[in-house]
Amino acid sequence: MTPAAQSDTVQLLLQAIAHFQAGRLDAAEGLYRKVLDIDSEQADALHLLGLVLIQRHDPAAAETIARAAALRPDDAEIQCNLGLARRIAGDLPGEAEAFAHAAAAEPTSVDAQHGLGTALRQLGRVADAVAAHRRAADLAPGEADVHNSLGISLREAGDLAGAIAAFERGVELSPELAAVWKNLGNARRAAGQAEQARIALDQAIALDPNYAEAHNDRAILLREKRRFEDAAAASARALELNPDLVEAYQNRAHALQQLGRAEEAVDLLAAGSRRTGDPGLAIREALVLPVLPDSADEIARGRARAEGVLKNLRTRNVHLHDPVRQVGATNFYMAYQGLDDRRFQSDLAGLYLDACPELAWNSPETPAGGERVRLGIASAYPHPGHTIAKLCAGLIEHLPRDRLEVVLIRPGSETDAISESADDVIRLPRTLTRAREAVAAARLDALLYTDIGMDPLTYFLAFARLAPLQLVTWGHPVTTGIPNLDVFLSTLHIDTPDDQDSYSEELVRLPALPVHYTRPTAPDPLPDRGALGLPVDRRLYVCTQTLFKIHPDFDAALAEILRRDPDGTAVFIAGAMPALAAKFEARLRRAHPDVAERLLFLDFLSPDGFLGLCAAADVLLDTFHFSGGNTSFEAFSVGAPVVTLPSEFLRGRFTTGLYREMGIDNFVARTPEHYVDLALATARDQSAGQFIADARDRLFENRAGLDALADFVIGRTR
Repeated sequence: MTPAAQSDTVQLLLQAIAHFQAGRLDAAEGLYRKVLDIDSEQADALHLLGLVLIQRHDPAAAETIARAAALRPDDAEIQCNLGLARRIAGDLPGEAEAFAHAAAAEPTSVDAQHGLGTALRQLGRVADAVAAHRRAADLAPGEADVHNSLGISLREAGDLAGAIAAFERGVELSPELAAVWKNLGNARRAAGQAEQARIALDQAIALDPNYAEAHNDRAILLREKRRFEDAAAASARALELNPDLVEAYQNRAHALQQLGRAEEAVDLLAAGSRRTGDPGLAIREALVLPVLPDSADEIARGRARAEGVLKNLRTRNVHLHDPVRQVGATNFYMAYQGLDDRRFQSDLAGLYLDACPELAWNSPETPAGGERVRLGIASAYPHPGHTIAKLCAGLIEHLPRDRLEVVLIRPGSETDAISESADDVIRLPRTLTRAREAVAAARLDALLYTDIGMDPLTYFLAFARLAPLQLVTWGHPVTTGIPNLDVFLSTLHIDTPDDQDSYSEELVRLPALPVHYTRPTAPDPLPDRGALGLPVDRRLYVCTQTLFKIHPDFDAALAEILRRDPDGTAVFIAGAMPALAAKFEARLRRAHPDVAERLLFLDFLSPDGFLGLCAAADVLLDTFHFSGGNTSFEAFSVGAPVVTLPSEFLRGRFTTGLYREMGIDNFVARTPEHYVDLALATARDQSAGQFIADARDRLFENRAGLDALADFVIGRTR
């Protein structure tokens, strides 16, 4: 190139840079291209043209800057911008490669380490991402955005305490950054620090009132606190600000469903699916069923609509890349409708496998081959005090260790007695790909899921083949429809051989319940009626089941009980569901107005208060089609009789199974009419509880079910 041409090139570059800095991108692009017409290998022009394309989010930026990087492979700035360009193009491996080259060329480059950490996190290499972001934070201890990124990676790694510390450092450095406050709020929420989370999210919104994601995250916090009206309003505000925010559609639909407004939730999801094109919202539409249906007809209509949506989706060839995030829910409420769910569950699982074949991932690992069988127990809710934890904690602690090595698989970073009782603990990462890899690395002989259907992550995790033998049991007592689940563990006391048709898995009936339930420690004395705010001069027919278990078929029996006992009052626990309590009361008032005034709803009860309520009842009423489980154990621990009517499926027979374990049939009804007779007779019989008191020891700290489970797993894996 002649000196004159070189001079022209320099002048054009200087003019182009001035246009770029002034925001005149078209003028800058034109001049950069003139330079390249003169010299197609001019690295600066290629690099700077690429920056113009980055500003426009044009995927062509990657190819342009790659040409510059080929000319100057050791230029860290060019490599960093190549990483950004490849991010725009959706080339995650290429993005990581570019930032890695930048970091190698200039190890002290904050941009290189920062960008490398972000790319590695997106690739699922979270430990490496944390290391890169730590290097960036060490190099730039005063940059808030670097600490913010470190916090995000630490949270992905399950280190909530570290994440909170990083975000706190970020807000300390730049208290005006709403995004860091939002991330701090989310980390505190995940750590169970609800009030601190609220403060942080409120601060993010105060700094940026139009921050849609912060309003949506506030909706999640409110939802978890069961403040559904407020959650619906917060997510509605998020959608006003960003009508394309998929997560806000999910959160508002969930809140509306919990408020008994399922039809609104369905319409919202349908509108969101049309607007965003996200297939996860369309699938979520099929999963929205009335939480507390008004009638059997409403149940039938809801199921028919759900089946129609599912059938339509199967013909549309939809695709999912992240079902946990895109759908974000399970088919939880169908189980409470008292009908056979096997076909729908299998069709739903088939849709997921068609939409995301990667769900059926096969672990490349083989079992460890130790002397003991290595059994993984996966639960979404192994938190002390949770119903699932009460049912499975004894399993984890007391399975025979001479024959089994027990590995607890759980989300969260909590350390508690349940985790400490396992031989090993796998902390599930938040992303499905990494969760699968973490479980596969444990090299299990068998994997038991305790509560499939209650949490999206463990539900979708169960689609993969992570152990030679994969089992599910009755934490959420309904078949899954998932092909890679081999066995559903039940018991002789609940299921019969004919019940196999209700399961997609092989039904295995153990000789005893596979549970080791610790008898609750009741205070002495228990809270009495006066302490609980209960009438002392009425017969109390107490239903301790959560309100969404109350099927419309139950209403007639309840009304007849109250008609035949003018001194009777029916007691329920509303807790955080006042909207459902009002809906149930209105439902009963429409069909049975003569007894609707004799309903009493209680607020939250402490564990001691709950035991006191059971003991104060004249009789406990089990719900139709979905009986008590943990609540029945707790009732029997204080000698309280529960009248139950076993139904067609396991989920309606659990209390009956406990009675059979105790050798009692006095309180098991044959028909709805018999249920009414038993309830009235039991309420008047002050000695009824003695039957329970004499036999209840058979239910608690019982090893028979654990030994049966161990025998079965060992027999299938050795």
